[in-house]
Amino acid sequence: MLHRKLSNGTEVAIKETHFSRMVAIQCWVGAGSIHEQPDEYGMAHVLEHMLFKGTEAHGVGEISRLVESYGGDINAFTTFDHTVFYLTLTTEHWRKGLELLADAVFNSAFDEDELTREKEVILEEIRQGLDNPGNQLGRKVFEELYQGSPAARPIIGTVESVSGFDRDKVKGFHQRWYQPNNMKVVVTGDVDTAEIYEAIKSLFGKVEGQAPHVEIPLNCSHPSTIPVHLIEGEYAQPRIEIAYPGPAMEHPDHVDLDLAAFALGAGDSSRLTRKLRDEQGVASSVGCSLYSPKFGGIFGVSAIPEPSKILECISSLAEQLGRLKAVEPVTSRELSRAITNLRADQLYQEETVNGQARSLGFSLSTSHKTQYDVVYEAKVLHASSDSVTNAINGWLKRDQAVLVAIVPKGMTLAEENVRQAYIKGFTSGTGDLKEAAPSAVVNSVSKKLGPTILDIKPGLKLVYRRHAGPSLFNLVAVTEGGLRADGSNPGIQNCFANLLTCASKSASYEEIIEEIESNGAVMAGFSGKDSLGIKLQCFSDHVHHMAKIWRDCLLHPVFPERQWEITKLEIQDDMRSEQDSPASLAVRRFQERVFGDHPYRYPLYGSWDSVSAMTPSALVSDFQSFRDQGPWVVGAVGDLPEEEVEDLVRELFDSWEPQAGRRSLYPAKDFEVVSEHAKIEADKEQTHIVYGGAGLSWDDPDRCALDVLSTILGGSGGRFFVNLRDKESLAYTVTPMLTYGRHKGAFGAYMACAPRKVDQALQELRREFMTIGKELSSADEIDRAKNYLIGSHESEMQRGDAQAMTMALMEAYGLGYNDFLLYSDRVRSVKAEDVMRVATRLLDPDRLTMVTVGRQ
Repeated sequence: MLHRKLSNGTEVAIKETHFSRMVAIQCWVGAGSIHEQPDEYGMAHVLEHMLFKGTEAHGVGEISRLVESYGGDINAFTTFDHTVFYLTLTTEHWRKGLELLADAVFNSAFDEDELTREKEVILEEIRQGLDNPGNQLGRKVFEELYQGSPAARPIIGTVESVSGFDRDKVKGFHQRWYQPNNMKVVVTGDVDTAEIYEAIKSLFGKVEGQAPHVEIPLNCSHPSTIPVHLIEGEYAQPRIEIAYPGPAMEHPDHVDLDLAAFALGAGDSSRLTRKLRDEQGVASSVGCSLYSPKFGGIFGVSAIPEPSKILECISSLAEQLGRLKAVEPVTSRELSRAITNLRADQLYQEETVNGQARSLGFSLSTSHKTQYDVVYEAKVLHASSDSVTNAINGWLKRDQAVLVAIVPKGMTLAEENVRQAYIKGFTSGTGDLKEAAPSAVVNSVSKKLGPTILDIKPGLKLVYRRHAGPSLFNLVAVTEGGLRADGSNPGIQNCFANLLTCASKSASYEEIIEEIESNGAVMAGFSGKDSLGIKLQCFSDHVHHMAKIWRDCLLHPVFPERQWEITKLEIQDDMRSEQDSPASLAVRRFQERVFGDHPYRYPLYGSWDSVSAMTPSALVSDFQSFRDQGPWVVGAVGDLPEEEVEDLVRELFDSWEPQAGRRSLYPAKDFEVVSEHAKIEADKEQTHIVYGGAGLSWDDPDRCALDVLSTILGGSGGRFFVNLRDKESLAYTVTPMLTYGRHKGAFGAYMACAPRKVDQALQELRREFMTIGKELSSADEIDRAKNYLIGSHESEMQRGDAQAMTMALMEAYGLGYNDFLLYSDRVRSVKAEDVMRVATRLLDPDRLTMVTVGRQ
């Protein structure tokens, strides 16, 4: 790895890896929302949007279109203290990508008309957040715990602040903060370090800085009482959060509280999940997390309570927090599991070049620079139960909590009752424990091998691809199923998937969860529109042990009564939560209108009545019968020799004889879509629009042409973005919707906009669909779309779990395990005539339907 500082102050870090032909390039600018003056609230986020809006050398939208034409993706995000511009693209185009990024960062035009249009887009983004209950809950927590500081404000700004920005203000913020000595350039992936370093010096090193960057101190005024905020609205699902001030990123207690958060609320074997969900039944979902920016953090526990047990849930949460301090500290077993999983998370992130670059860029903002991950891991490995307990006792102070709840309208809940439920629970957990003070704050390319397919037995195939990447092994067993196999029990396959890793005849639920989490593994069932299966990801040296647990869950499952009750509650919570999402409601109604009586009309979780009527004994019996009726495919990706993997799979499934013939599922049919406009009234800030009709199946010859068509419309360089978002400022979100299946999927567009813009938005969507079906797309559009698709596909296939899943699914569907290897060449062969043909097939106005949700 190379780490240097250029003569003008720009910091450079390059990490050369050759596992895939991908490169990630990022520019980290030390300018976020905490650097804004009172008349600049939301300005850093506006800069994030405006930097791609054209330079002297490149017109509006051209930068995004060029990156996509190079098979890449470009985007940005804003935090409290950074704005990060990042792109990922294929190896051969890294130089062009670097040139575009430098041009955007230093030479943006900030056109006044473009700013006016982009402000409208950002206002739509703000309204979108106002309709999101989770966003509202988190916003209130931040307002309380960061009060008195700029971090109490939303990073995105407000309608009032953003509406008042003009070109001079935007340009002034850019000139003040976008200085070379306030920038970090990070590159990871398939590059030559010396070559790209010289290119960075040429592009970023020649710009001289105007003034030294001065870090802004940030002081937060934490609450000294216990504030309670009840956010009432048209919600179907209540939510709770209890939050406390937490340590900063480089505080000595940071690592210990990270581990405490995992032990308390991460995973099915975590303490909060076992107590509140499994034993007490007061919540369907519980979690715990630590957020630690450099100026001070937030330690929070959250829950989705049973609607009739909100106060009981709050009291139980508080009691567990109290017990963690005084009665039941983190155990050595919990600590060991937390350490293993934190290390595994870090390893999983390292699988992609973008993940590596983001981790490296974050590290550069610390005092340890490129060694931050090494230092963090060392601290994790040296943590002890005593150090975790000391950190908990120092930070989790009863009277410094903030309590926030999302409350469905009409539900009677008083702030004082919430406060007293919390105090009662916490006090009962701690007794008379004296609270300690926190610690003092620290100032602050491998050979690519093709897959191998083997017939293990008549009803079972193995597809294996070996690579010498990270020491992770991926296994997936899949068969055709999913929605098309639900029959008269919508959601039954999803229930199979949810219960499949709960228990087996050889291991209880608790034993399986302990094995998974103590070994840093991931194991889960899954179902889709056309599939059912079970997957495993673990360290390679654990695979022989973990694969037997994986196998037993598939061949000898037990669906415990208690786990079924929890699963059922979680599914029902998902159903209620969907009612709080106007976008989900629009998509759901659209699917019902497109698919008619076909099973694709249902969500994966089925219907309330169907799920409520199921029992675990009937479910396990139905699963075993279904499992043995048809062929299965095992997909595997890892670093073990082929012979070892083949022997392992043969041994695992020696006694199982699944049928070799394809099982009978719901038959294929044409969908008769009626051209009507369905309106669902909802008092929301935005109106959500879905417009489209039937799509294509996985094996349709026009599949790749439709992918190209969708990409011409979508992406930051596509027609929707340029015409509807940039030029007309109609929406923050406007995107194609594309699904495939063994039977025909759906194709259309989704858009969210202010109610006053609905008529124009509908008109523009129709126009875009009509145009692409009547006129040949330009060569530039076709090339951009094809390169973007190829680059995205290569990027997605960096991960071993993605390859294992794709190989198994495509083989199970009859398309061939190597479909993912052939995809790029198929995309390259698409012509403009193919795109117009598929547009004519699918975008007949008489066969398109529309759904709107919101104020009409």
